[in-house]
Amino acid sequence: MVERGQVRRPVSGRGGAAVVASLIAAAAMAQAGTGRAGDPPARTGRVERVVHDGADEVVVPAGTFTMGLSDEPVVWAELLEACTREVGDLVAEWYCRDDPSAPLSRTFRSAQPARQIFLPAYAIDRREVTVAAYRRCVVAGACDVAPLVVGDQRYTAADLPVVNVTWQDAVDHCAFVGRRLPTEAEWERAARGTDRRRWPWGNVQRDADFNHGAVEHPAVLMSRLSAQPNHWAFDLVADASDGAAYLAPPGSEPWSRSPVGADDLAGNVAEWVEDYYAAGGYRDLPVVAPVRRSRKDGLAERVVRGGSWRSPPHAARTYAREASPAERRATTVGFRCARDIAR
Repeated sequence: MVERGQVRRPVSGRGGAAVVASLIAAAAMAQAGTGRAGDPPARTGRVERVVHDGADEVVVPAGTFTMGLSDEPVVWAELLEACTREVGDLVAEWYCRDDPSAPLSRTFRSAQPARQIFLPAYAIDRREVTVAAYRRCVVAGACDVAPLVVGDQRYTAADLPVVNVTWQDAVDHCAFVGRRLPTEAEWERAARGTDRRRWPWGNVQRDADFNHGAVEHPAVLMSRLSAQPNHWAFDLVADASDGAAYLAPPGSEPWSRSPVGADDLAGNVAEWVEDYYAAGGYRDLPVVAPVRRSRKDGLAERVVRGGSWRSPPHAARTYAREASPAERRATTVGFRCARDIAR
């Protein structure tokens, strides 16, 4: 997962000063009249808000759905446009390139091509696992206490989603409650339904209605570049424009509800799933209940899904996928559990 980006393009000497000046000017022009770089244009289309019955889990019936992203050129062109709009022209030159080293390419090229997948029926948690729920596992001696004591205590309020969990922490908690992590395919089916939607609520981007992040303001970026011209870098930061500066209690953003009635499958915290991450995606897996449990060819990273409070909005699309070391603890990553439905 990308939390800080670097462009390997040194800027130094007199020429470097000129580049810095021109970038600062460009940033000012990008901000003029908008108050924020990359404000999305007005869009029309269909959205859905699902009302649920309050149960702790949702049951997803057996059936087929389209997993992944179409490899048609027009689809990639739309992604490039959205990425540039969200991160700004200054960062987009590196971040939004169609290149294996660029975040946009890693997030979406590995999700191509789209395939028809069949899944048996299963149940998945309606909401992300909270600190209070994880604490019960710790008290019982079945879970590691580390997520409750490491890092910033702002993230350990009882009603917030638990973060700073490793993949194994998530597995242990799900086992404690008689469940398991969802597979990547199960997670995507719960997020996008059967109509190939781009977001859990439909195909219209609603940045004010789910908990996402942003790239830091261009003025901050340019100030740092002025001080360190040989170290061109940017940070991903919290964005309070959606009503939550950092984490939010699960279910706080009703528009982020999916077709099956699960909350926060876009934003808030990114979520561990069962699968190992392979840069080539899952095209080599079967089309019936696919899951990558093998460390084939030395794979070590696991898949996280859904974007977080610190990710640009496009990272929360239903088919976006990112890799993370299984032992990593981050304030942006949590989880939810799933279970098989007896047949």
